[in-house]
Amino acid sequence: MRGMLSRRAAVVSLLGVLIAPARVLRARERRRTSPRPFYEDFRISHYLQRASDIQALRSEEARAKRLRTLAGDPAAAGEIFPLCRMLFEERPDGFFRRPELGAAVFVDGDSVGNWPLEPIALYRDVPLLIVRGYALGGEPESPGDYLDYCLQGCRWRALRYAPVDSQTLGDVVERFIRAHPAVTDPDRIRGQVR
Repeated sequence: MRGMLSRRAAVVSLLGVLIAPARVLRARERRRTSPRPFYEDFRISHYLQRASDIQALRSEEARAKRLRTLAGDPAAAGEIFPLCRMLFEERPDGFFRRPELGAAVFVDGDSVGNWPLEPIALYRDVPLLIVRGYALGGEPESPGDYLDYCLQGCRWRALRYAPVDSQTLGDVVERFIRAHPAVTDPDRIRGQVR
């Protein structure tokens, strides 16, 4: 019995040695392919241009293909979350859920109830980032999974986006800040105009 236990322990230890490096490699690969957080360097003009370019495609299939390509690009995949909130809306009988990224830290310290399009707000047809980041206790939803949800459960938004000059964007941002006096760091919102 004692000899069997020792052999069993040796086999389990050997398996642990063999499996652990695979887990480490998978974790490293996830970190390497994890999308850069979109909230680190959000530029309104970039998202308006990107959304406009996608909407200019002739068919919904072409738009979906462009978004899938973006979701698969580790350098830009995080953009899927704000873009989906810009490009899709709930169906008449449906619900448009937020991306499952964790507990949002909002620019006004408030809750999701005030920001139905989290992580953005559409103010005068301009996307403004209204989160500072997320507190997460597990794995966030992948950009591809959220895109699949939007393509299957939502409809394309009728609102058409177009690039806007920086002076106009600055005016929109200042109006947004005046309309939302609870924003604790207005310079963070202003910094989105570049």
